[in-house]
Amino acid sequence: LFRSVQEPEDRVNIYVKHSVDRIQGLMIMAVNAEEAVFVNVLGDIDPAHLNNVVAGIDVVDDFDVDFDLAL
Repeated sequence: LFRSVQEPEDRVNIYVKHSVDRIQGLMIMAVNAEEAVFVNVLGDIDPAHLNNVVAGIDVVDDFDVDFDLAL
């Protein structure tokens, strides 16, 4: 588990498979009482470009994540 955000009615978990400097896979799970959404991205992802990709597809407003892979 990379990050988890839980509010009274919503929960978002982000899971990351990574090497030293690259993301190898990313899974986002968003759940509330009415629906569940799962996004699974496989492949080599450069963390420096992830914010630009998400902003380019206009899915989430003000998306800004700092992936520190040294965790």
